[in-house]
Amino acid sequence: MDLRHKAMKARRHLAGAWLARIRPLPVYPYFYRSRWHALLSPARTIGSGHHYLTAVPNQGAGVGHQIANWIAGYWLARVFGTRFAHTPFSSPEWDRFLGLGQNEPLAGALSADGLQRVRLPLFDEDDPVAVARTRAIIESYIKPTLFVLEQDQVYRAQIGPQAALAAKYRTAPARAEQALIYRPGHVSLAVHIRRGDVTREAAAANANLALRYQDEAYFETVLAAVLAAIDGAFTPDIYIFSQGQAADFPAFARYRNLRFCTDMDARASFAHLAAADILLTSKSSFSYKPALLGEGIRIAPAPFWHDYPTSSDWITADADGRFDSAALQAAIARRGRSA
Repeated sequence: MDLRHKAMKARRHLAGAWLARIRPLPVYPYFYRSRWHALLSPARTIGSGHHYLTAVPNQGAGVGHQIANWIAGYWLARVFGTRFAHTPFSSPEWDRFLGLGQNEPLAGALSADGLQRVRLPLFDEDDPVAVARTRAIIESYIKPTLFVLEQDQVYRAQIGPQAALAAKYRTAPARAEQALIYRPGHVSLAVHIRRGDVTREAAAANANLALRYQDEAYFETVLAAVLAAIDGAFTPDIYIFSQGQAADFPAFARYRNLRFCTDMDARASFAHLAAADILLTSKSSFSYKPALLGEGIRIAPAPFWHDYPTSSDWITADADGRFDSAALQAAIARRGRSA
C-alpha cells in the first residue's frame, strides 16, 4: 500500500469517526452547506427531475457493502425523482464484472462538464421528516446539480430495484466471458458458508460477528432437507463456496457429487453463486447480492438485515435450518427438472 493510499484511508477513517460522533446530534444537518441552502432558498416549483443523484461505494469495504451503497443511490434517485449517476466501484475489475453502470451517466463526467456537486446529510429513510428535509434540499437548487449521498447512506430493504439490477448484471459484457465449472445439463446446488472474518472464535468475542456466524450444522441441515425434498427426482451437483480446506467441513464428506470451491477467487465465486440453479445463502452480503442478481431458487436464512423478495423462488430457513419443503418442491416443479 503506497503512502498516498494510506493517507486517503486515514482521512476516510477520521472523517468517518467525526461523522459518527456528530450524527446523533440535532445540529448534525447544519454542518452541511446544502441544509443552509434549503433554509435560505426555499424549494421552487421547478421540481427535481433535472438533477442527478449518486452514491459513492465505500472504498474501504468489501464488494457486498459497496453494492449496498450503490443500490441505495440507485433507489433513492427514484425516491427523490432525480436521475441516477454512476460512481464506479473501487475496483475497475469489479465495476466491469457487475455491469451495474451500464447506460448510466458517469458522476465524474457530469462534474467535469461543470455540474455542481452537493453533498447531502445522512438521513433516516424511515423518518418522513428527514426524507422531506432531504427533498427540500434537492428542490432548493434551480440549476442542474449532482447530489452526492453521504457515505453509507442506508437503504435497508435493498430489494426495490432488484429486477433492474438483475437485468444489468445478466446483460453485462462480462457474462459472455466468464467460464463456469457447472456441468451443462446438470442441476447446480451452491452453498455459501461465510468464514474468513466470521469464525466460531471471532463470533464468541464480537457481538456483531455473532449475528453473522452460522455453524456447519445449519448448512448441513438445510442441504439435507433440500435433497430430501428432491427425493431422488434428480441428483444435483453440490458446490461448497467458502474459505479454508475441505477438512474444515467434515459433515459434508458423506455427500456424493460434491465439490469444494475454497480456492476460487472472489469474482468467480460471485458469478457461480449468481448462476446456481439452487443457492443456499449465508448471513453475508457476499451471497445475498449474487442471490439478488441471479435467477435461481434461493434458500436464505432469516432473520437478515436486508429484505428478501416476496417471489416464490425465495424461501427462508429459520435458525435451525428448517424451511417449507413443499414451497421448494413447488418452485422446482414450476421450473421443470432443471430447477
